[in-house]
Amino acid sequence: MGTHLFPVRLPFPSQLKLLMHLQHLLEHACYGFATQRLPKDLQPLGCDCPEEIELNHWVDLLSRRSEVLQAKPGEKPLDRLCSSVANIRHNAVHRRHLTAAEVEIFFCDAEEFAERLGDTAATQAIALMRCEIQRTAEDLEEKAGTVSNQLHMTMQSIYAEREQLRKREDEALSKMDQEHSETKQKLEQTRKVKL
Repeated sequence: MGTHLFPVRLPFPSQLKLLMHLQHLLEHACYGFATQRLPKDLQPLGCDCPEEIELNHWVDLLSRRSEVLQAKPGEKPLDRLCSSVANIRHNAVHRRHLTAAEVEIFFCDAEEFAERLGDTAATQAIALMRCEIQRTAEDLEEKAGTVSNQLHMTMQSIYAEREQLRKREDEALSKMDQEHSETKQKLEQTRKVKL
């Protein structure tokens, strides 16, 4: 993504809906994983549906059993991945405005997390949303680039006009000084002639 005056952002209502949907998908993926692979860890919690445990708590529970979610070569370390996934909920709940790039990173991490959980449906759904976010971000980036270029050209024109006005002001002041000096000399000569 390029550099612009303002970071490229998705419309906030869209960002919020995407993060909330992502949180929902991941909570279901975590629940499915825990019921199959960690039923003994789930029993003491008395949890019988995905919505009973918030995403950050699911992440905490699963990260304590890191041996079941170890990274393969080239994957993000589990602690960094879990931190990112837990922040999805934090950003949705606290209504934080994110850049399009930040949203895209959350979706990449969520996709990897769902894949490690073995939830193919969630992984595919997240991948589709991530691709759509990427396309949208690219469109917004292109439009922001156009706006930035237009602003740059307008500012260049304003700077050039400002420089011309400064020169005209300097010329006017110089001319006034010259005329003032000439008038003063004429007055002095007139006084000398009268004396």
